[in-house]
Amino acid sequence: MGIKKLFRKLFICGYWDIVVADSIDNLKTNKVKRINSSIFEWYADPFLLIANGKTIVFCERKKISKRNGDICTFTLENGKTIKRRLIKEPFHLSFPNIFKLNEVYYIMPESSRGNTLRLYEYNPSQNDATLNKILKDDCALVDSVVNSCSDGLHIFSYDSRDNVLIDYLLSSKMELVEQHRAIDIEKTLRPAGNPIDNIFFFQDCSSVYGESIIAAKLSGELSFSNVENDYLNQIEVYCASNNYSRYHTLNFDLNSKAFVFDVYKERVNLLKPWLMLWRVICGNN
Repeated sequence: MGIKKLFRKLFICGYWDIVVADSIDNLKTNKVKRINSSIFEWYADPFLLIANGKTIVFCERKKISKRNGDICTFTLENGKTIKRRLIKEPFHLSFPNIFKLNEVYYIMPESSRGNTLRLYEYNPSQNDATLNKILKDDCALVDSVVNSCSDGLHIFSYDSRDNVLIDYLLSSKMELVEQHRAIDIEKTLRPAGNPIDNIFFFQDCSSVYGESIIAAKLSGELSFSNVENDYLNQIEVYCASNNYSRYHTLNFDLNSKAFVFDVYKERVNLLKPWLMLWRVICGNN
């Protein structure tokens, strides 16, 4: 192994940061808030809720020294940023999709390493979450998103075992009823955030995980056609001007023009060997 490859293996880490923009105009002028990773951990898969004058970002928090991630929140209020761990399980959690149904907030994170798809009830006044229901077990569903249609709330989940996008209808009994599925040969149908009407956002994982986001219009039974999207075009510009190489999650606050996305870059971390050794010694504890 050459010196450059050895240095890269020992000291280079990939980090995700989170960008919060009040509007696309603010993104164009670079007037954004950024939640930066530290040498010890990074933040990805952001979702956004603006309520009672508070901006709350829900995301995966991944420590370099741990195998599993957990779910945390960043509350942006009065110029301060307050971080809090929200959900922790003995397995990996990410992609904490938050949505409102019948006046109740729910969080549906990815929990595929626990072989489940879980639903947590979220209390915004207390900023805490409790397990409400296991929607599906013995599964490997990742990056589930929701879309409200005329026949009810649909949940689109990606089966990471078979590379299939599955459309479920959430019944009145809070049970998943499969509607349609689409085989993802090109690996471009893994959701990147909640859709807006019939415009869906997908991760382009055809060459590397989380390389970029594709916007596609839904027509028929899980048939998609790619479309241009101004938000994605502006995120490309932002990444290029700030030395980020990837972006893979985009979500909107439906009550305002605000949105949030994550961005990736590689950085030197001289503590990486010790952090990885700590992961081996302590596992996920």
